[in-house]
Amino acid sequence: MKIVHLSTQEGYNRWAEAYDAFENPLVALDQYLLPQSMPEFSGKRVLDLGCGTGRYLSHFQKADSVLACDFSSGMLEKARIKASSLAQVEFAEVDVNRPFPFQDQTFDFLFSSLVLEHVVDINHFFRSCFRFAAPGASLLMSTMHPAMFLRQTQAHFQDGDTEFRFESFPHQVSEFVMALITTGWQVKNVSETVINSEWVDSIPKWSKWMDWPVHLTLQAQKST
Repeated sequence: MKIVHLSTQEGYNRWAEAYDAFENPLVALDQYLLPQSMPEFSGKRVLDLGCGTGRYLSHFQKADSVLACDFSSGMLEKARIKASSLAQVEFAEVDVNRPFPFQDQTFDFLFSSLVLEHVVDINHFFRSCFRFAAPGASLLMSTMHPAMFLRQTQAHFQDGDTEFRFESFPHQVSEFVMALITTGWQVKNVSETVINSEWVDSIPKWSKWMDWPVHLTLQAQKST
């Protein structure tokens, strides 16, 4: 298998066309876990950082407004198609490793799915999120568990006999938690999902990860 390393942006632009058809066990796990931790969205202003192809936009349909961001134009193109019937959704091309173009205290719910492995400076990221979160805002984010890096796993996809790997930056669980605390967030929950026999029965691809932590969910709140 030939391995090609790409920038994160180029990688997701290449992957965009086939992303939703790709059998990704981590995405399947994420889509099962995160909705269980979502609040009621009526009256809320939602920010989706790294919306990808718009996998979660339908969950926000009762929100007052949704700003869906990604820095892959290919992913955003797919997301716009999915959200064509959701009038409250707007899109912006935003790089999570650059200054955010948002006003202070703008959002009530900050969401990000499987993006944090691509964030260089976790402290700066959560500090920025805290700044443009409204008082009482909640945060729900997920990422590939850091333990997966120990087995040389990172964001990637295969095309024929070539595997494309994107830039990823390992952060320990303690780094995520301390970054939230030191930037002002009140940590509400930290959940690590370990693959068991039930998950292997559901998704056989998980068999090689039996008894390994593969998914991390972070929940936090800004005080009122």
